[in-house]
Amino acid sequence: MATANDITKLPPEFSRAERFDGVFFLDLPDTGQRQAIWKIYIDQYRLDPSQKPPADEAWTGAEVKACCRLAALLDLPLTAAAQNIVPVSTTSAESVEKLRQWLLVAA
Repeated sequence: MATANDITKLPPEFSRAERFDGVFFLDLPDTGQRQAIWKIYIDQYRLDPSQKPPADEAWTGAEVKACCRLAALLDLPLTAAAQNIVPVSTTSAESVEKLRQWLLVAA
């Protein structure tokens, strides 16, 4: 078993037949998944659960965690902490789309 953020950077010998039994692609979490992730980290960092989470479209779980951690450390509302989070889907939009296109070809 292995994980890779960018499968295109793996050496070609890793993609030959019989090297791996299967290849799975996990995209960014959907709305329901992000809500579950928010709950986990709001509980972990003992934040006010009645807070409305910030706009989180295309956030990763790590970005949700970073937002909660920052809110806890600086005693900020989640929406204020979120102003310091730049999602990978923004900073690396081209790479994320390239991986999604690879999935379509590989599937």
